[in-house]
Amino acid sequence: PATQQYKRRRLSGVRGIETDHIKYVPINFNNDDLETELIRSGYDPNKRTVFTWEGVTMYLDPRAVDNTLAFIAKNNAKGTSLYFDYFLESALKGDCQKPESIALRKKSSFNGDGNEEYTFCISDGAIDIFLEQRGYILIEELRGEDLKERYFSGANAERHVFRICGFVHARVNNSERH
Repeated sequence: PATQQYKRRRLSGVRGIETDHIKYVPINFNNDDLETELIRSGYDPNKRTVFTWEGVTMYLDPRAVDNTLAFIAKNNAKGTSLYFDYFLESALKGDCQKPESIALRKKSSFNGDGNEEYTFCISDGAIDIFLEQRGYILIEELRGEDLKERYFSGANAERHVFRICGFVHARVNNSERH
């Protein structure tokens, strides 16, 4: 809830962005039923929807990730999209030597107290297969290096970019219902 409130405050402060149509649904993906919470919040599976699942997957068990992806794939209108980020397996469990990866493995949770442990990652280079197996089409994946090259030049060239995540835009494959 605190993270969601932070995001809401940040978004509401951006000039020129309408937020009245955005629905926020607080949920514990490991314990709560996504369908129940979405329906309670007014979700209509007949309307094209954009799901933004940012800063979440890395804290979930694989079952919760699969359940969430399955629900979205089965309960959507044509054109529904999903944006999410995830840790690379090499960063969380492997031998990636980027400083943020080393720190990630030492800390094992966001604030280092063992709460909200890092539990989920996707094998490096396997995002398209991962998505396809769950009923999605990969539209675009960006890594930290891609973001740095694309968006951080000039005065922003020295800004740090988190390089151990993948950032994904996927669309539900409506040609196959799973």
